[in-house]
Amino acid sequence: MTNFAVEVCDTTAAGDTFIGTIATTVEPDFANMERTLQKASAASAIVVSRPGAIPAIPTQEEIARKLAPMAMN
Repeated sequence: MTNFAVEVCDTTAAGDTFIGTIATTVEPDFANMERTLQKASAASAIVVSRPGAIPAIPTQEEIARKLAPMAMN
């Protein structure tokens, strides 16, 4: 799985964002688990680069932009 190098500002919402992204993305049969974990990792990378908790949680569009370079490979 790809990791994301970011400058860390605040880790307050990292775990909640990771688990929340998994909970809202994974299919019941777990068929998309690899993509789900990539998305959760991207979301957490974004959230730790910002201060705070709820205001730091990224939008779906921000997560998609973070994942876009991976789709090109």
